[in-house]
Amino acid sequence: MLNLEKCFDLARGGYRAFGLRINQGETLDLLEYFQKKCQNQSQVYYANAGKSRFQRLTKRGELLASDISANVENTLEEIIAYKEKAVFLIDDWLTKDLSAKEKRIKEAQIQNFLAAQGIINSEKIVFFLITDYQLSGKISTLVPVLNYSLPKTEEIESILIKKLTRSKRELLRKISPLKVTKSLLGLSRGEIRYAIDLFMNSNESLEDVAYKYKISRFRKMGLEFIAEPDVEMAGGLDLLQGYLKKISQLYSSSAEKYDLSPPKGMLLAGVPGTGKTLCAKLAAFQLGYALMGLSWSNILGADNSDRALSQILEIADTIDRVVLLADDFDKGFTGWNEGGVSMRLSQKLLTWMSEHQSNVLMIATVNRIGLLPAELKRRFDDGGIWFVDLPTLGEMHSIFKIYLQKYFPEQYARTNHLMFSDQEWYKLLKEYSGATPVEIKNAVIRCATEKYCALTELEKNQRVPYFVTLEDLLAQLKQFVKSIDRDSEDIRAIRNSSQIFKRASSPDNSIFVREERSMYDYELHELERA
Repeated sequence: MLNLEKCFDLARGGYRAFGLRINQGETLDLLEYFQKKCQNQSQVYYANAGKSRFQRLTKRGELLASDISANVENTLEEIIAYKEKAVFLIDDWLTKDLSAKEKRIKEAQIQNFLAAQGIINSEKIVFFLITDYQLSGKISTLVPVLNYSLPKTEEIESILIKKLTRSKRELLRKISPLKVTKSLLGLSRGEIRYAIDLFMNSNESLEDVAYKYKISRFRKMGLEFIAEPDVEMAGGLDLLQGYLKKISQLYSSSAEKYDLSPPKGMLLAGVPGTGKTLCAKLAAFQLGYALMGLSWSNILGADNSDRALSQILEIADTIDRVVLLADDFDKGFTGWNEGGVSMRLSQKLLTWMSEHQSNVLMIATVNRIGLLPAELKRRFDDGGIWFVDLPTLGEMHSIFKIYLQKYFPEQYARTNHLMFSDQEWYKLLKEYSGATPVEIKNAVIRCATEKYCALTELEKNQRVPYFVTLEDLLAQLKQFVKSIDRDSEDIRAIRNSSQIFKRASSPDNSIFVREERSMYDYELHELERA
């Protein structure tokens, strides 16, 4: 979508009508923009559904009644009859609530207006202020849709100065003006003013108020802030984690001197529960970026899917320094090649991934990569398509240790990280073979929960440590069915596609790996013989 600044270049090229997408509460800001932009060139007129006549915008920013009728039936005819150079802003005229017949009539009126403009070589320009309206293909090439972009840091600083009381401004200066300004990035001008009003009547910091408001606001459009990872590393996945550390260096200014730029997207495919989402969280944590979750299903289910996706991508670009996570990305593409919304949105996403210049890394996780359009998969080639498989025995050993350290810290420290012997570890890993990292994590948490519930209230108050045994962990296997057993056919189908993608893990070279032998030549592992 084009930026509003482009409209004057297009107008010089002969365009006389534009759709202008604005966010709620931005009309006054828009009027101020045109008042400054056109004060020495053109008259500016504004009308909405509550006015029977256009209002003229003065150089002082006032709106005065004019003689130009804003009657819905003949609005464009009145503009054609106007003899002077002018800019007209028409609000509430194109809305999503129009019936099919009303939409045809109004778009026909726009065509007639444009035809008349061409005949008389007029210098009048009309902006239709729209939020959720989608122009039909019949006139979309004649009426470019522009975007009143979200404010950057400089404009946010200006809004803060105007809105805050002197005492509040002094308070923010003592904290970090830049941090405060960044906390408001991604909100529209009206939303920023609303967040400031909430802050003025609250005992919380502006950053906390803005963050809470963003959560509720973004969630409605299918965008979520995702919490930091609960662990500092993933067990195994050494190749993928090593790559993430490398690309974190490409976001530095020194990399630009070598004409190097970070990838724009990565695709993580594989079995559910194997740590794909955790890797995205760790990537954001390593980069120091915000992690935001894009729900493709919610976008498809929105009242205006195109608008929802456009808003999300603009928010990510505006905030900058973002990892945009599209979890279970494949679920939104069933039947995409039949056309319709899914295909249109995928094309919009393709264009954005190719052209955006912001520091936004998109990470998509999928279970069945075959559902994605081939064109979309190619957009992830710069960061790579990685296959995250079920953990090897060596990786399971690392995963167990991560969560045992987290939930049994006293025992982990007392045993100097050696909670079990090698023989006990092998027995545990062999029994858990095929389990996903999520299943291992949940088993450890259930053990910790049972140990905690067995403590007396006095022991809980005194923070008496509890300990886990090998038998405790093995007993958990009776409490659930591993997904490899429950969904064996689905998992086999997913793993069959793994050979054509980058491997997220090196081959297992731990002491727990068993040598490959023929099916008739069984021999105990040395840890079983010990």
